[in-house]
Amino acid sequence: MTILYFVVNVVFFLAFLILLEVIWGNTKIAWKEKNYTNLFLYPVGGTVIFVILAKLSSLAHDFFVG
Repeated sequence: MTILYFVVNVVFFLAFLILLEVIWGNTKIAWKEKNYTNLFLYPVGGTVIFVILAKLSSLAHDFFVG
C-alpha cells in the first residue's frame, strides 16, 4: 500500500506542475491582452485547485498509510 501511496503523490505532483504551467501561460496571455479580470482569476482558480489537490493528497495519505 505504501508504494501505491507514493504513486498517488507522484501523480498529484505532476498535476501540480501542469497546473502551474497552465496558470503561467494563461496569465501571460491575459497580461498581453490587457484582460485584467482574467489576470486576477487565473491565479485565484489555480489556488483553489491547488488546495483541492493538497486535500486529496492528505486524504490519500490517511487512506494508504493510516
